[in-house]
Amino acid sequence: MTCPDLYIGASRAAAPPSPFWTNPAIAPPSTNLEQGVAVTINVSVRNHGSDDSPATTLQLFYSDPQTGFSTIGQIGSNQTITVLGATTLPVADGIVTTPFGWTPPAAATLPNGGHVCLLARVRMQTDPPDSEGINCVQEIYGANPPTDKLQGIRNIHVYAPAGAKKGRRKAMQFAFGAMNNLPDTDKTVLQVKLLDPQQDIEALEALADDAVVDQALRARRLKFAVPNALLVGTGRERVQNTRFRAYLKAAAGTELPCPPRLSRTGPIAGDVLPHLMAPGTKLADAQGALQLSLNPGEISQTIVQVEPCKRDDAVYAVQISHAGADGRPIGGLTILFVPPHDYF
Repeated sequence: MTCPDLYIGASRAAAPPSPFWTNPAIAPPSTNLEQGVAVTINVSVRNHGSDDSPATTLQLFYSDPQTGFSTIGQIGSNQTITVLGATTLPVADGIVTTPFGWTPPAAATLPNGGHVCLLARVRMQTDPPDSEGINCVQEIYGANPPTDKLQGIRNIHVYAPAGAKKGRRKAMQFAFGAMNNLPDTDKTVLQVKLLDPQQDIEALEALADDAVVDQALRARRLKFAVPNALLVGTGRERVQNTRFRAYLKAAAGTELPCPPRLSRTGPIAGDVLPHLMAPGTKLADAQGALQLSLNPGEISQTIVQVEPCKRDDAVYAVQISHAGADGRPIGGLTILFVPPHDYF
């Protein structure tokens, strides 16, 4: 017998997965939620140890799409679960899938166009019983979700505007917050990368294996492609979380204070884009890394733009990663741009 070994992920080796913000153990029905429309978000917790877990608390939170997760609100209430131990015949980790019912309010969807980032976390309520002379210890999530098996982040967004005869070749924009959640540096690096179907096949296969992504793309039989251009720029908004240190302290506790938010993230219409750009700036080619000087807890509005090619069956996958200048991970998100369908 072995002590309980809980994790949020598809397997113990992929907890967290790579990239860590693509955790498939968090399964919303769509990446685009609507105000007032009830949804069920399933969260799966697994146990790699052969002993059952003690009573364990499972929580689910949401944030606007941004790189450093900062809780905007909790979805549902705390759930108490017990995860059965792994078995040898058949060889399988124990698993429990918990549904969280949620009717998103306007405050959750209006600033981000219905695109939210999700974070789940677990903590045992007590120490497990000792296992055959081994002292089993209580497992509690830590303050660093990117490297924590007891936390999972899902920050994948499919942006697919409705089809129209005119304008389907127009550029598509998506705004997110580049947040520095490192407490001791203001030097960060943002990388915006197109996942090329010729060079990044493994990453795209992993993305297509995601059930929510597959459902969103399957109906039109879309294929990953290279756009005419991929651009990135800085928006005019910046907010500072003055309670950031309190947030870090609470990250291993029971409550997270709500930080300030950007007023606009998610899909951005072309006529709105000029009003969001910082004075004197414009979108530029996304090649190379973008150096961002951000105070700890500061969030900078950032905009990614894709210029579609002529193919009607194309989808463009953009992977955004954010780290400290020393390589410490901050966060990231993946955006799939689907141009409107040509009905004519």
